[in-house]
Amino acid sequence: MKHWLALLAGSILLGGIFITAQAQTPDPQTTDLQTPAPETQTVIPDAQGPVGDGQTAGTQTPGFDAEAESAALSMLLENRLKNQTDSLAPLIYDLYIDHIVYSSDGQIAAVWVGMRDKESGEIVETEPSLVIANRSSLDQSWTLTLPPEAGYSSALAALPDDVISPELRETFLESADAAAQAVDGAQSLPVFTGYLLPWAGGLSKRVTGSIGHYLIYYSCSETYCRYAYDFADGTMFPLLASKGGEVYSFYAGCSNGDTSCTNYIVLKDYSTNPVTYQVYYHLAYNTIPAALRVKGAQVQQGQYIGTADDTGYSSGHHLHFHVFTTPSSNSWGPSVDFTFDDVDTNGGRPRTCYEAANWPSLGSGCHNNGDFYLSQNYGAYPPTAALTLPSAGEVITDGNMLVAGQAWDDIGVTKAQTIVKINGVWKLVGSAQVLGGTKSESYVMDVNLCDAQAPFGSLDVAVRVWDYEGNASIDPQSMRTVTNKTLCVPDPPACQPSASQVAIYSGSNYTGSCKILGAGEYSSASAFSPVADNSLSSLLVGSNVQALLYDGVNFTDRSETIIQSDPNLADNRLGVNRVTSIRVAARTATPVSSTPTLNTPFNVTNTAITSADSLVLDWAAPGAISFQSTLDGPLSLTQDWTDSNGWSVGSLPAGDYNWTVNAKTPNGSIASSSSSFTVASASLPAANALAVPATQVEEVSGWSATSAGLWHRVDGYALDGRTVNAWVYNDGTDVGSSTVGASDLTSPPFTVPGGNVWLAFDYNTRTERDTPYWDQRWVQISVDGGRFENLLQLSGDQMDTWLSSPWIDLSPFSGKSVRLRFHFDIVDKFYNGSLPEGGVARGWTIDNVRVFSQSLPDCAESLNETAATATGIDIGAVVQGVICPAGDMDYYRFNASEGQWVTMQIQANGADLELALLDTDGRSVISSGSISSGLYVRTAGVYYLRVRAAAHPGEGGAADTYNLSTSNLTPVSQLNSLPAETNSTAVLLQWSASAASYGLDHFELQVDANNDGSWETLDGALPANARSYWFIGQPNTTYGFRIRVIDQSGTEEPFPSSAEAITHLASSCNGDVFENGDDSPSGLSAFVLNSAAQDHNLCGSNDPDWTKIPASLGQRLAVMVRAASGGAAIKISLYAPGNTSTVLASTQSAGLGQGAALEWTASAAGDYLIKIEPLRADLYGTDAVYALWVGEPERIYLPTISR
Repeated sequence: MKHWLALLAGSILLGGIFITAQAQTPDPQTTDLQTPAPETQTVIPDAQGPVGDGQTAGTQTPGFDAEAESAALSMLLENRLKNQTDSLAPLIYDLYIDHIVYSSDGQIAAVWVGMRDKESGEIVETEPSLVIANRSSLDQSWTLTLPPEAGYSSALAALPDDVISPELRETFLESADAAAQAVDGAQSLPVFTGYLLPWAGGLSKRVTGSIGHYLIYYSCSETYCRYAYDFADGTMFPLLASKGGEVYSFYAGCSNGDTSCTNYIVLKDYSTNPVTYQVYYHLAYNTIPAALRVKGAQVQQGQYIGTADDTGYSSGHHLHFHVFTTPSSNSWGPSVDFTFDDVDTNGGRPRTCYEAANWPSLGSGCHNNGDFYLSQNYGAYPPTAALTLPSAGEVITDGNMLVAGQAWDDIGVTKAQTIVKINGVWKLVGSAQVLGGTKSESYVMDVNLCDAQAPFGSLDVAVRVWDYEGNASIDPQSMRTVTNKTLCVPDPPACQPSASQVAIYSGSNYTGSCKILGAGEYSSASAFSPVADNSLSSLLVGSNVQALLYDGVNFTDRSETIIQSDPNLADNRLGVNRVTSIRVAARTATPVSSTPTLNTPFNVTNTAITSADSLVLDWAAPGAISFQSTLDGPLSLTQDWTDSNGWSVGSLPAGDYNWTVNAKTPNGSIASSSSSFTVASASLPAANALAVPATQVEEVSGWSATSAGLWHRVDGYALDGRTVNAWVYNDGTDVGSSTVGASDLTSPPFTVPGGNVWLAFDYNTRTERDTPYWDQRWVQISVDGGRFENLLQLSGDQMDTWLSSPWIDLSPFSGKSVRLRFHFDIVDKFYNGSLPEGGVARGWTIDNVRVFSQSLPDCAESLNETAATATGIDIGAVVQGVICPAGDMDYYRFNASEGQWVTMQIQANGADLELALLDTDGRSVISSGSISSGLYVRTAGVYYLRVRAAAHPGEGGAADTYNLSTSNLTPVSQLNSLPAETNSTAVLLQWSASAASYGLDHFELQVDANNDGSWETLDGALPANARSYWFIGQPNTTYGFRIRVIDQSGTEEPFPSSAEAITHLASSCNGDVFENGDDSPSGLSAFVLNSAAQDHNLCGSNDPDWTKIPASLGQRLAVMVRAASGGAAIKISLYAPGNTSTVLASTQSAGLGQGAALEWTASAAGDYLIKIEPLRADLYGTDAVYALWVGEPERIYLPTISR
């Protein structure tokens, strides 16, 4: 007998919890709540009891002390646990008593026991377990019966209805010793498919239990819960229909946290045979939408149906979900097998990692994210949105983009955020805006395009919004294209290594979190925080060191040695987001692990390789940077030096072979290893010859697949919008197999006719990467019964979409009998099932194989299909090209200098094209997916551009021409506009400017009077930091102005052909209110000291203004003049009382538009005179205004503070 509580727990936790949180109710209703799911009778919590939630039901016998009895039961249960000795597995949970329900006579109790995680202390949100307590009528002591002990079923059956409802009792009655009897038995019904995880797509929830219902915590019998799942995330989360159907039954009236009744909804699905029912249990109060509180209401997959809580038989906020075909009550029935399409373990069946490890026959797959599963249920009614800003075609030069619009949802919109397309992927940028949660919400967001690392040139902009359920809108919403002309000079890499260091980055192009590593060993990712595990994307490598990167902890699993800085590891053998441990060593050192380890060749384990099999030979040498292989035997072959650790040799004649691999290390030394293997003789099954030309060749008879391999035929196979009869390489789910490493799919023979004959096919791939190193996809050919040789390796193509292959030329085999082969080889054991970035390695699907005769279109092909053969271009040039059929790629190279800003743009005249900017290695992608790009050059060198069809490799033709342009961006300046009329002879010119390549050097400003075309340069070169200039002109004259900037490389911005700013200077001026009496020192009124400032203007050439100031002996006075407008600037002169010929003191403005101040102490009592006149005689106008203040200055002395 299995002792359940020993398996579960270490101790009973006293003081358990009783959850009564309220649900968010976006649309409260008052309609009929229907019939609740029966639980126990109404219970009264006794929160002060020693068990935390001791409860009583009905009316107990007088004198019954529930608190004391609960304490006694708690102690008894704890002692029972201490005496358990024969557990099935390590103790994984702590237990607590959730609540106790007593019979009316106090002689029987249902003790409901919940679980807490032993490490975190958090409640495991499931249905609680039931322990039965019986009280002796002789000594009033309690005895406990635990599932699945002998007698548990009879004790359960004897529980009175005031302790447990008959319906709930039924769920436990068939659970006797289920752990001992559990087998992976097949149900007689079909496995039902098409379900999605019942919450919003893109969000993860934890499976807290599946088979644990009847194998761990015994909350439900195997009959009812063999295929049931509990999901939780610690919150009351919105629920979406896992599959479509109609409302069969529901209840929404239980208060949140009520243990006495359950809120639920059951959907009936007529699309299955037989009809199925989906049950969603433990919903929050009143959250089922009003429209669904009608029996027969139609529900779509992904539609919001309510919110999870813990009503009823539950220990915490969670959803219980299963499917049944035979109702045993209004809301319940025995579970049947079904699968979630978005679950990539166990064929679509979630398991906790503990369940998978301890009952592998029921599903051994533990998810990469532990017990968390990511939903792809993106909702029946996702939110929508529309943009009002930015405008389509808007040009952005300052980096700030205003994004505004409206969003809608059937329940409520909660959040909005801008998205832009970068390298072909929609990326969230800027800050998210939290919205009010109503059905219609407006949003306004400001996005800094430099912070977003948005590409220069055309930029697709849209918005993503989220609804109450957590669904994101379908990308893109209200997309429009703007032009980003912001010259964002990126910050230099934050971590700069020395010659003996390495700097690692979490983002490509040396962005994101970073860490500098010196020589040493870093055995786990914790040693290079803040760069997280499996997040390294780029690295800078010092000239004296090498970086040995490993996929696993303690320098295990895949590896790669890097000796050159790499801005993007995506194209590398190890790839991005894969590094867990690192060694940094001197470049002169020879790594101890550089000697190659040759892996035994095989396609299917325990099966001899034969002359009918194609092979990929592979090896490992972590410290090496390049490899070369040789094969000696009945056939001798040599592989060129390569960075790949795999070699596709095709099929080999029977016989014994000696295989040698040479591995070169960063210091130039070469280590070698050899191995021998035997190829047995074999032949392919005979097949009738195929008549060609032909289409749909994959559907004819005569194809052969490797015995016990993974190639298999599928009919009516739905994939990415197509339903096909095709060949698929996988095991039904993924390419992971404990016995199969590679397989061949071979066509029947056919004779190649004369003329231009081509092979092409359609395919769809989902493997770990599109690089050529792992999960290799080869097209091969056998001629006249000879061995299979390589025709084409597919790599660098898009995943998860249907593509057409390049046209493969068969004319060299004219008149020959040939057989075609598709060879798939995983190369190694990693990433063949669930993938770290989500989804599964679904494999390779082949369809629409065709052999056809057709002349190659007249296409001006260029021989520049690799970086090595790239066409050289000069920056500033425009070149023309064409993407020829099919699979053509054109490479270009250009020299760039440090600090240069280079832009590239492609204009496609036919098929949509993709422009990729590549680093100096000719393969690391800096940016791609856009028709334009920009590069701020930090390291001088040769950079590359790659042009190919957006649907590469299948598109291309004579009409698919393009123009490719590059430019060295000149600096940009722009004068601000001026008013039509200026009431001053002083004109303030202001401008903006941006550095393009080398930084600004100076400006040149020109003026044209009366539009006569005679431009005159003002004051020569203006400094690079200048952004304004005062110009003095003549009244009644119209002036035009223009400006240009020259950068530090000498690159000149051309002057505009016409004026950028124009204004007319007024012909006359109007004097201020003091003008009639202040032009001479006689007859002046005294200035009232310390009174408000007076506004004066400079009206007329060299206009003087006099002021009289009374002062007493020794009085300290000040004259302060502030320039108010029109470029006013003045001279101040002080005269003694009665003397206008001798100047006591003077001062003046430092420049146009600036004020001045003068202080003095009266040496005698009397009326002092102040004369104010323009700084320049030609400075005047109605608006040439200054403000005058005279009074006693005040001084404030601040304390000195030492720091």
